Parts: sequence; C-alpha cells; structure tokens
Amino acid sequence: MGSDVRSSPVRERVAVVIRGEQRAADALAGIAGAGDLTEGAADVERLRQMVRDHLAALEALALDGEDLFDAPDPEKPHGPSTAAISAAEEALSAVTRAYASLHAAARILYEPDICDLAERHLAEGISGLQVLEALNTVALAHELNAGGLYCRCVCPSCSIGACGCVRSSTASVAEVWGWPGLPAGEGVELRSPPRPGSQLAAAGIKQHDRVVSVDGVAVHSLGDQQAALRRHPVGESALLSIRRSTGELVAVEVRRVEAP
Repeated sequence: MGSDVRSSPVRERVAVVIRGEQRAADALAGIAGAGDLTEGAADVERLRQMVRDHLAALEALALDGEDLFDAPDPEKPHGPSTAAISAAEEALSAVTRAYASLHAAARILYEPDICDLAERHLAEGISGLQVLEALNTVALAHELNAGGLYCRCVCPSCSIGACGCVRSSTASVAEVWGWPGLPAGEGVELRSPPRPGSQLAAAGIKQHDRVVSVDGVAVHSLGDQQAALRRHPVGESALLSIRRSTGELVAVEVRRVEAP
C-alpha cells in the first residue's frame, strides 16, 4: 500500500466498481434464472462466478472496515431475452470503464495491489462482454423466430436451412472489437434452427447439430461449407454428413438452391 489509509480517490472508485459488479451480478442472475437458456449456459455461469470472485476480492481489500456494498437488488431482468442480455452488457460495460478509472487512480497514487486487481478484473470483464455479445445474437435470432421471422439470406448454406447469419454476425462483431472469433471445432454448428420448410428442417435437423462434411470432404468453417456447396450448380445435389447434438451421425442429401 502507498499509505496506511487508502487514498480517498481510490476509495471512491472502489465503491463505484463494487456497485457496478453488483448490477452485473443481478443482470446475469436474470439470464441464468430463466430456465430455458439452451446455449451459453456454462459461459453465463462462468461470468457469474467471475463477478462473485471480483466482489470477494474487492471485499478483501477491507478499506478501513467501511461497508461499501449495497443491499442486494430484489428486481432482476426476466428471462434470457435480448433485453436481459443487454442489461448485463450495460452493467458489465460500465464496470469495466470504472475499473479503467480505478486502475489509473491507483497507479498514479501508488496503490499497487489495487492497481493489479483493477487490471486483472478489467481484462476479465472485457472477455465477459464478448460472451454476452455472442449470446445476444443467438437470443435475437430466437426472438425473430418466435415472431415467425426466419433467415431470408439466399446464400447456399442459408437457402438449404443451414443458416450461417448468426455465425457471421458474431464473427463480424468480434473482428470489429478485436476479439477472438468463434472457436474452431468439428464441423459447422447450426446456431439457429433451420428455417421451416427448408430441406434441413424437412430432414429433422435441429439447432446445435453440426455439418461435418460435404460430399465426404470435412468442413471446419462456414467458409468451407459455402465453398463446398457452391461447387454444385443450382439444382444439383450435395451430400451432407451431419453430427446430431445427440452424437448420431446422419447423411442428408440436399439440392442446391438460390433462394428460400
């Protein structure tokens, strides 16, 4: 510590980040408590644990015994909707800005332990914003689907029901922010359900199933999948190997079309 008594500007900023972390905790609880979060549940729980850890670390600073913690807020957002996720994003964004200010004040006034804590929590908060933004894109697709609105893109993947628009939007936002893109894995996961009436919907393919190959050639990205489908002229068939979320591997023949 730079002194026996924490510097007042540092104390004030610690109180701000505590309130921000508490708002983030409330908003994340609203998402987790909805009960029908089918995607990102583990990520949301990881963020909740991150916020709990942050609050515990802040409490451990023991700033002269002063109670800087607010009482729990009884009102929580309802459901894992875009509104609930946006509330969590807003809270987490505000607290990351507060951590940046706390970091600067602690650096200038030589409070190295608080400076290190702020830098660590700031980095973790920014990582959390990436998780929430990806969840928000999926939630928006679900809300549009619930209103009878489905993907209208006429690209090869979307036209057969393997919508890649949620993936593309998530990747674009990540690129703009300088975040890592979607992690590579086996095949291309359907991050939204196939459009009703599409070929994949008719074949019983669901959200979270993965297209693992086209015509026997493995695909590892949406670009791979698009390129493989484009090798076929409109009207010609392609054979997709799809890994169901249950683990079952199925073959689905689709005909290349241009539009829904």
